[in-house]
Amino acid sequence: MNQGQTPHFRGLFLWCHLLESADYPFVSVRGFGYTAPSLRRRTLSCALLGALLPCLRDHILIFTSARKDHQLLKMNEFSFARLQEQLGYTFRSSSLLLQALTHKSYSNEQREALDPHNERLEFLGDAVLELAVSHYVYRHFPQVPEGGLTRIRAEVVCEKGLARLARRLQLGAGLRLGRGEEKCGGRKKASLLSDAVEALMGAIFLEGGFPVACAVVEHLCAADIQASGKSRLGSDHKTALQEKLQAIFGELPVYQLLGIEGPDHNRSFVVQVAFHDEILGCGQGSSKKQAEQQAAAAALSHAFVRKLESPKYYE
Repeated sequence: MNQGQTPHFRGLFLWCHLLESADYPFVSVRGFGYTAPSLRRRTLSCALLGALLPCLRDHILIFTSARKDHQLLKMNEFSFARLQEQLGYTFRSSSLLLQALTHKSYSNEQREALDPHNERLEFLGDAVLELAVSHYVYRHFPQVPEGGLTRIRAEVVCEKGLARLARRLQLGAGLRLGRGEEKCGGRKKASLLSDAVEALMGAIFLEGGFPVACAVVEHLCAADIQASGKSRLGSDHKTALQEKLQAIFGELPVYQLLGIEGPDHNRSFVVQVAFHDEILGCGQGSSKKQAEQQAAAAALSHAFVRKLESPKYYE
């Protein structure tokens, strides 16, 4: 390197691992546009390390392992800086971030318990996700009854939904896996990917608190929640109910105005919807149309209508 030339160390990774053919580690420094030659420990002076590490403190992660080269290459493809940018959160503790991405199979293969796995963080993150998504759904779907809110949340906070989110974040490339999981395609397993998302949320909660974790969950999941709400309930509840009943019975529900309450300037209409003489739901609104929409929304959570969604109904 020419004198005065400074390599761009942003996002730099310092990889340290034991060579199977040697009794001492080597240090390899890789950055954007710059690769330093491998330097044996006995040739590195304390002065060099003392000067190098502080200047890279905010931009490096140090890994110690006895992994094969293919494992290192997989991890090298993963950008922790990009992940944190996608999350909208920067970890103060790189070790906590690493733990969230460490599967138990990796920890079990270590000779010393220096690499805790992410199962405890999963446990915490599962509760964080449930509450954060519930809070969002409650605020953004004020007219949807409890059953509808539960179905929206369940579609987002489930293995399939969280694995889909993990793939968008490209978490698979960042997982630390044992040799067995690596060979079995663990980086693509929905169960491992969804667990990693839960662990990340648990880690963010531990470090930043619930308001921060909640903001991250909403940032990542808002679009999925809205899509789920639209597909499950529809922005037009009357149309959604009509389509369900017509598809099976070829008949329409019946709406009945039960009453009008309040003064002329602040009227409230009460409507019920029924099908085959069974009342499915009631609704109230500032207009008859709005009340019918609320009645239809309640009907979509009725046991009779929900049963129509079950494959067992057609058996």
